[in-house]
Amino acid sequence: MRLKEGLKVDSHGGHGPVRYFVKRYTKGEFIEFQFTGPRGLHGVHFFKFEELSVASTKVTHIIDIKIAGQGLIVWPLFIKWLHNALAEDALDKVQNHFDGGSRKTNWSIRVKFFRTLLG
Repeated sequence: MRLKEGLKVDSHGGHGPVRYFVKRYTKGEFIEFQFTGPRGLHGVHFFKFEELSVASTKVTHIIDIKIAGQGLIVWPLFIKWLHNALAEDALDKVQNHFDGGSRKTNWSIRVKFFRTLLG
């Protein structure tokens, strides 16, 4: 995930062919991204952070999209797989940050192949 102006509202960025901007952001609570590309993906994805106790936080990731046109092809064939790997990587990094762990997502052969193609 790369954002041109960092983590703030209206900062644009993306990963691979997926483009978005920060639609809403409340530090420590909520981040919502609005998709802007590729064509055929319309909607948002967000992370929600909820403190359960002094030592425990629940992190929720939701993707809410409508798929049309070329999205009907690119989403199920490769974007879905890359997106899931990215979300798992992000959640592993959050957990590693707080518990000092070294969790690393084990990517499937499909994800490794697509990442190699995208450079």
